[in-house]
Amino acid sequence: MKESRTEYEEKKQKYRKIGIVLLVAGLVFIIFGGLSIFNAMTSAPDWDNFDAFMSQQMGGFLIGGGLLMIGFICTAIGYQLYFVTHMREIARYAAVETAPAAEIMTEAVASGLSRGLSKEGGSPFGQSKEIIKIKCRKCGYLETEDADFCSKCGERM
Repeated sequence: MKESRTEYEEKKQKYRKIGIVLLVAGLVFIIFGGLSIFNAMTSAPDWDNFDAFMSQQMGGFLIGGGLLMIGFICTAIGYQLYFVTHMREIARYAAVETAPAAEIMTEAVASGLSRGLSKEGGSPFGQSKEIIKIKCRKCGYLETEDADFCSKCGERM
């Protein structure tokens, strides 16, 4: 069963909102995780009850690390959901922006290939035309057979 255009747009809006909520939640988790780790690092040691102090610091590091991990995961999933809902717009923009450059590049490559093949008489598939050279009577330079003048001394061939 194919869904209608409005159902598609509603799903897209729903995923976009979920993505934004996950992004915000992930950033909140990252902030609180960083603060928990910072608090554990900067608290003054209690030398009278050092074991309790160390367990409190380790707890701060573990909680902070867990919050950071949850925050990064939420942020990544939220970004992906938000990005996917904008895929059509991104693809359309990329196509419009890159089409002129791709057209110019294709024309340049085709022109270069045709010039290269016509100069060398060769083919990209290994079937090449035999090139015959003739010797200039004045200087002895080897010139292609279709040349009217020697490219070294200028004498008529």
